[in-house]
Amino acid sequence: MAVDMDKMIMKTTKVSQPLDTTSNNAELPAWLSKAIAQEQATQDIEAFLRAQPEIHDLSDLTPLKVSRFACVFSVRVNGENVVVKQFFKATADQTVRKLKSELDYIEALFGDGDCQANTCRMAWPSEGIVMLSFAPGPRLGDVLSGLEGNERRDLLNHSGRWLARYTAPRRHEGSFSPNFWIKRLRKKNLDAITDPADLTLLKQLIHAMEAQAQTIKGCPILHAATHNDFVGINAHYKDGIIYGVDIQGETWHPTAKDAARFLVWLQIHNRTQPQNRRSGICQNDWDAFLSSNVISASEQETTMPFLIGDQLYRRYISEYARPRKRKNTTAAITAYLDERLPQRSS
Repeated sequence: MAVDMDKMIMKTTKVSQPLDTTSNNAELPAWLSKAIAQEQATQDIEAFLRAQPEIHDLSDLTPLKVSRFACVFSVRVNGENVVVKQFFKATADQTVRKLKSELDYIEALFGDGDCQANTCRMAWPSEGIVMLSFAPGPRLGDVLSGLEGNERRDLLNHSGRWLARYTAPRRHEGSFSPNFWIKRLRKKNLDAITDPADLTLLKQLIHAMEAQAQTIKGCPILHAATHNDFVGINAHYKDGIIYGVDIQGETWHPTAKDAARFLVWLQIHNRTQPQNRRSGICQNDWDAFLSSNVISASEQETTMPFLIGDQLYRRYISEYARPRKRKNTTAAITAYLDERLPQRSS
């Protein structure tokens, strides 16, 4: 008879220290050092899980991610496919408690409707370990990449509704401070971008955002407790249900920032380049996602375009080493600039 694993918090002793994948294996090839670290992490977490009295059946333990900061495993526990995460930072206990608290809240909020998230099955805060339900189906981004027409519009609207549902109960209105965002962008490290033309592109993007800042400073903006990274790789889709994953805890941000992040991520992963764009984003995707009313019509004209620029700038830097994604991001920034700086120099 399977035990009820929902909402359980257990305490035990430490199972390991943060992984050192460099110093002890400094003389080894990178691939072998990584393999050793994975093997060590897998042995540690398996020994820990098997020692827990609530776990009477464990199989198929597979490492998904192993680093000095966290390990992620897929595993079958008591007849259920789950994901186990272990955090190694000094505040790992707080991370687990906040994660569990947020997932419990979201589970109650979403219920059994078509917007859901993975749930917390077990948690060991003192160990920095948490066990989560396994979100079914393929990633949302992979599903969207194969859709066109009404099917794509419907799923994008559904995606916007997911974010709207998440943010609806916890929100407050504030006034927008665009210079805060520009200052943060100016602190980004651009050392990896060596082509002068690429640096010029980013400079022009900042210039376009500064021009917008003059007209939107102090405008209303909605802040909410939100996912903070709701993009195509952090959600799954199956049987008409979107399951959000990788929720870290209660985090407050402008809702328009999360909407901008979703659309920019989608744009740079597009297989084709759209002819009609708005703020560098495929017009049809923009319309479909925002038809969910996740942000107000007024913010679609004020904060949303500005925060699209912010996300494009960040993605250009983070994806610079990946040629296809850099090409897509360049095309989006170029369209963004052509809309705002029609007389810009080439």
